[in-house]
Amino acid sequence: GVAWPLIFFLFWLKNRGRDLRLERSYSIEVVALAIATLYSFTLMIKGSINLVDTAIFAAIFIGYVSIIMRAPSEEPELVGPARLIGGMRRGPRRVAITGLFAIAAVAIVASAERFAEGLIHSGTQLGIDEFTLVQWLAPFASEAPEFLVAGILAWRGRAAVAMGALLSSKVNQWTLLIGGLPVAYAISSGTLHGLPLDVREIEELYLTAAQSAFAVAVLVSLSLASREAILLLVIFSVQFFLSAIHVPLPFEILGETVLTSSDVRRVAGTVYLVLAVYILVKERHEIAHLWRSARKTARDPGVEHEEDAELHAHTA
Repeated sequence: GVAWPLIFFLFWLKNRGRDLRLERSYSIEVVALAIATLYSFTLMIKGSINLVDTAIFAAIFIGYVSIIMRAPSEEPELVGPARLIGGMRRGPRRVAITGLFAIAAVAIVASAERFAEGLIHSGTQLGIDEFTLVQWLAPFASEAPEFLVAGILAWRGRAAVAMGALLSSKVNQWTLLIGGLPVAYAISSGTLHGLPLDVREIEELYLTAAQSAFAVAVLVSLSLASREAILLLVIFSVQFFLSAIHVPLPFEILGETVLTSSDVRRVAGTVYLVLAVYILVKERHEIAHLWRSARKTARDPGVEHEEDAELHAHTA
């Protein structure tokens, strides 16, 4: 809702371009996100997330990773601490990287519960809905370093790479993150019945899945236009404002309730879906192109990367 429009805005400031175009090799990410998003709608029908869902999301993630791991990699430009670690011999470098991961894991385990409780308590004191804090603000805070790196890349003229990184992160969230919920619930509850979803949670899942469906529709052409970035930002901002700020809901006229918080989530989700269907119908020819590109990349990831490199060289 915020990150993608931000990357486009930085791209527009640097290039004044109308469309931010991704490399064709990113078709794999778009297809993986589409599959995960479509499957997520079944969770609302079931009213729960169980270990079978975990296995399916894991299969999507493993398939996605197995393809991108075969793609040729570019030598990164290391600076600062990364350059220092990268210059080490293999043994010390592996120890340093493992140590950094271990320290980060300990910090997350030690602070996650306190952070969540503090966030909910602060929201209660300030009159801000706790679901909004946990679903939108907490991820934004935890992913701020990722957004910062993507923003820097976009400002340096690598907006397509920045969008690709955020797209890949979205795939990870819709597979590993959601798929991991039943595992965490099973460990904490000691049962294998799955994580039940109440009405509010189903509404939030519907809203998030609808937003993801709109994102897939936007990127089916492997490009992000200015009007699409603006739509993402406007719809998200309106929905977030009505959910987070202390707006007097339910809203009544002449004693009759005409708008509730539940209505806001359902309407916003439906708007996302209607726009997604409209874009997919309008650009239906792009769906076949995307699928062919994804299949070609899956068979030989190096081919699309080479063609993208040749295209960039020709354009330059």
